[in-house]
Amino acid sequence: MRDRVGADSSGDYCCYHLRGDFHENSYAYRPKRRAQQAIDAIKEALLSGRREVVDADLSGYFDSIPHAELLRLVKGRVSDGSILK
Repeated sequence: MRDRVGADSSGDYCCYHLRGDFHENSYAYRPKRRAQQAIDAIKEALLSGRREVVDADLSGYFDSIPHAELLRLVKGRVSDGSILK
């Protein structure tokens, strides 16, 4: 249970502080963003003449990330070192 709370807190912290790195049309795993908003954005884009939709399923991708390198990059962006422990 404690690990889950820590993971959720870390995720919330990182989403808040790194939110500027996300593309404005990214909806997955974003606070205050829902699937319906993504669908509405797609409909709006189609009505304005866009004809492509990009969908990427990254469910297995995160297991392949070199965690040492990821932590090194996050350390450069996160000033609170305790969040990385």
